[in-house]
Amino acid sequence: MNRLPLGILGSGKGSNCRAIFERIRSGDLAAEARLVVSDVLDAPILDIAREFGVANAYLQPGRFRTRLEPCLASTNVEGVPPSHYQHSPIASA
Repeated sequence: MNRLPLGILGSGKGSNCRAIFERIRSGDLAAEARLVVSDVLDAPILDIAREFGVANAYLQPGRFRTRLEPCLASTNVEGVPPSHYQHSPIASA
């Protein structure tokens, strides 16, 4: 069975993220969590990603709340091929 590659964006407690990771771990969800990104440096969601061994990054918030700074719009994350996302809005920290 093919596993869906997932990238998760969040800025809060990460309760939904944890639920997804637990479903993946149990085999109930055919997916592979590859990356968690937050625009809040100390967001608990980043701790959850580390707990589950998922790559995680802090993306500093820019001037725009609904889109990325132009300089980040074409940045990709090491280990996640551009073919796995569109208009990569992610920069590793």
